[in-house]
Amino acid sequence: AVDGVSVDASGASLSPGSALLVLGARVVVHGRSVQGVLKAATVRVEPDEPVELEGTIAMADALRQTFLLKGMTVAWSASTVFEGGTARQLRLRRRVAVIGRWNADRSVLEAQHIHLEL
Repeated sequence: AVDGVSVDASGASLSPGSALLVLGARVVVHGRSVQGVLKAATVRVEPDEPVELEGTIAMADALRQTFLLKGMTVAWSASTVFEGGTARQLRLRRRVAVIGRWNADRSVLEAQHIHLEL
C-alpha cells in the first residue's frame, strides 16, 4: 500500500532498475485503478533524503567500521568525510553528528559525513 491505497505492482516496470521496494521507501506510482486497487504500470523509487543523527556512540566496531548511535547502526567507509577527528577516534561515549543515507534494506545508515564533537 502507498499512503493507504492498495497497489498491485506485480507487472510494473521498476526504475531505477537496481532499486529495491522496501517498507518506508518513497515511490511514485503510475497506473490505473481497478476495483479499488491501483494496477501499477511503473514504479519509480525516489532517493532518500539525507539523514542527520547526533548523539553519543553506544558501541563501536573498528573492524566492521560500524558504530551504534541512538539504537541505529552507522557504517563508515573510505569515502566518509571526517571533521574534528578521524575514524580511529570513534569510540564508546564519543559525541558525534552524522549525515548519511540508508542502505538498500534500511538497516544501516551509511555515513557520508561524521563530525566528532569535543
